[in-house]
Amino acid sequence: MLARSLIAAGADPCTLGSCRTAPKARVKIETTQAARGTVILAAPVRERAMRRSVVVNEFNRGLVTVSTKVSVSPGEFWAVLRDWAAVLDWVLPSGMVPPSRVFLKEGHHVDVLPCTRVIEASPDQSYSHEETLIVSDPEARRIYYTFNGVPRGMRNYVATTFVDPDGDGGAMVTCSCSFDLPKTASMERMEQSLRETFQVRIAQGIEGAVLARRSGSAPQTPTI
Repeated sequence: MLARSLIAAGADPCTLGSCRTAPKARVKIETTQAARGTVILAAPVRERAMRRSVVVNEFNRGLVTVSTKVSVSPGEFWAVLRDWAAVLDWVLPSGMVPPSRVFLKEGHHVDVLPCTRVIEASPDQSYSHEETLIVSDPEARRIYYTFNGVPRGMRNYVATTFVDPDGDGGAMVTCSCSFDLPKTASMERMEQSLRETFQVRIAQGIEGAVLARRSGSAPQTPTI
């Protein structure tokens, strides 16, 4: 669902992992062995640790939160949001081609977490990504999920969506996420894409689907 929005942000294709600096105990042991005639390894270990720490520092931390007021009730919105495989029932293209196919990963079920949906985001099915639902609290109307499959370097994406009454019979939908983005990518463009995704594609998209179901022009989703 987010992939086509995020690719447009133009992040760097860096896929290197992070690490911690080498433990002091290892350096001490290797230096002690050197006194017995063993080759000194302490300096190369420190050098490797420095190089890795530079890679870690090449990422910026991203945090985006958007709250959108919708005209449907919290319960109605929640029912559609929680139907994890029903993205095509509500997603709005907002200037982009919508996903071509959405389905649950083999062996996964919407009532058993974690539950992963696979979203094929191109007409020829050559590109897909996964969104994994890891927490669902129907009483608090909050979900947490992760997102994998965006190229060009964005990583560690974790998002939450929660739905509250707005006091006027509608709902306030809040979408929030945190992620790491290579410094070579534009954080401004990434944040703009995510804000649009949260407000237009998710909040307004689900609102429209609920209104369509009220009028009988769309299939009904059971409350989960």
